[in-house]
Amino acid sequence: MITRRTLLQVGGSLGLSLVPAVGCARDRKEPSPTGSGDRARVVIVRSTQVMGKDHTIDSGRLWVMVEHGLRRLTDRPAAAALNSWIRGVDTVGLKVNCLAGRQMSTHLELVQALVGIAARAGLARKQFVVFDRSDLDLRHGGYPIRLSGADFRCVGNDRVGYEPDLRVMRSGASRFSRVATETAQVLINLPVLKDHGIAGVSGALKNNFGLVHNPNKFHLNGCDPHVAEVNAQEFVRRKQRLVICDALRVQVEGGPAFHPAGAVDQGAILLATDPVALDVVAWDLLERLRKQRGLPSLERDRRKPVHILGAARAGLGVADRTRIQVIEVKV
Repeated sequence: MITRRTLLQVGGSLGLSLVPAVGCARDRKEPSPTGSGDRARVVIVRSTQVMGKDHTIDSGRLWVMVEHGLRRLTDRPAAAALNSWIRGVDTVGLKVNCLAGRQMSTHLELVQALVGIAARAGLARKQFVVFDRSDLDLRHGGYPIRLSGADFRCVGNDRVGYEPDLRVMRSGASRFSRVATETAQVLINLPVLKDHGIAGVSGALKNNFGLVHNPNKFHLNGCDPHVAEVNAQEFVRRKQRLVICDALRVQVEGGPAFHPAGAVDQGAILLATDPVALDVVAWDLLERLRKQRGLPSLERDRRKPVHILGAARAGLGVADRTRIQVIEVKV
């Protein structure tokens, strides 16, 4: 059982405040999520050399990919983009996805690149907290549990705990991660692009199911409207500044668990500030990969990702493809 005393002890060992800072992320001037007019911008950065034949990652090339992506997304240098979202006093929660184990998790090298670029921008590495559902998930994804020190922290929601009170939504109720609600002033969403047996696509929006204590209760009707209701929480909309989707290796079929036969190397990352627009572009990429393998479309497979469209109807982002500017970069 996570008590208030336990939470404070863990927060103290993390060296983090559990009280939201005065002057939070929404008070900062941030780069526009649009490319021009009312168009959302999504950047796809690809490299044929970032992944080795044994699925090892070239960390230096991935660093370059993240820098290029941030620059094309925001029309400013990567350091300037990060400094516009993050203050020196902010704690930044990095929501990774480690459900499927090391072979299909947010790559540790992606986190290391992002934190390294932030450090070059003058931010402290210890400002960043990597989190997911549990310590065990993080370990299985290749992350060390780290509560203190000069480097970024890694901690599971099961260790820090969830809010004591339920937040009631139209379709249900949940308690939310205290890392997301209390510890972090800024959130960066780091999903993995995966096929999902119920939702069709697991991407930016679906990754935030890892913020709640009972995601298993919210999978009816292709997770619609449950995904939208989680992402519509005021603190998520206010704090989430960036999405970087790990598509270095994509689970094209059989997800969200890892199945080697359904995994495809892509050597890509997707960046956006609009999670709906990013998921639409990720959906299209997944459909192309499925077609190349002779697999049916998600709609034909009765798994059309309606949760993405529901999130757009809820005003959480742009799903109209004519209003999404897709920028492709090769490095």
